Amino acid sequence: EITPTTEKYLIAGTKGYICIDGDGKILSLKKQKIKDGQFKLNGFEDQTAVVGDVYSPENDNAEKFEAAKEIISLLEENKIDKGNVLFLEDLNNIIIEYDSRINIYIGNADRLSEKLGLASKVILQEAGQNSTGYIEARYENRVFYKEGSKTIS
Repeated sequence: EITPTTEKYLIAGTKGYICIDGDGKILSLKKQKIKDGQFKLNGFEDQTAVVGDVYSPENDNAEKFEAAKEIISLLEENKIDKGNVLFLEDLNNIIIEYDSRINIYIGNADRLSEKLGLASKVILQEAGQNSTGYIEARYENRVFYKEGSKTIS
């Protein structure tokens, strides 16, 4: 029995991407652009990967990959999973780029469900279809949207 699978996580490295399915299996090593339903993960250390193996993150990559999986699950649950890039260089300053137009500043991984739930409401209610800007979600019980610049800091 053959079960089809698709690339879900694209771990960015200096030579391209490690492309992984939802079960953690490495499907390919290549350079490509992000597509809908995929998540580009920035901030990982380069490591050796073999197509067909299950991705086994090394060093700091393990904590980052676990955080990424939790974030992605919540993004999908809250229906804000359109063309996302996760910036995980610093797990105390996590940033999500939604739809190439809105940066969501998460801070650390505490209260992720609350932060992303509130951010999704802001995206769906306040941010227009073509607007650019950022959502500040680092503070407890407070999320706001600012239209305009979406520069990552």
